[in-house]
Amino acid sequence: HLAVSHGCGAVTEAWAEAGTALIAWAATAFTTAAFVTYEQVHPHDAFGATMVKNIAARGCPLQAIMSFPDCEAQARRYREAGWGACECVTMRELFDAWTPEAEKARVGRVE
Repeated sequence: HLAVSHGCGAVTEAWAEAGTALIAWAATAFTTAAFVTYEQVHPHDAFGATMVKNIAARGCPLQAIMSFPDCEAQARRYREAGWGACECVTMRELFDAWTPEAEKARVGRVE
C-alpha cells in the first residue's frame, strides 16, 4: 500500500495532531506500506521564512511547521507514530540525487 500526502496537518496545531493520528493509523493498518508526504520544512532559513510569511498572508498560517521544522523532526514524528523506518529528504536533496545533469543545466539556465 502507498499513502501520499501533501502537508499532514500543516495549517494548524489541531490539524498537526490529526495528521499525526493519520500517520499512526497508517502505520498499523497495513502490514506492508509506504507513506510519502510533501511537507514544508526549514521555516527559519531565508526561503522558509518567506514561504511562511507569504502563505500566512493568504490566510493559511503554517503553524505546525514549528512543531516539525526539519527533516529530523519529521522523521521522529513518523517513528514515534509507529513507522519502523523513515527517511526524510528535502526537495533540494532529491533534485541533486535524482535529476539528470542535462536537466539540472536546463533548469539552471531558466533561473
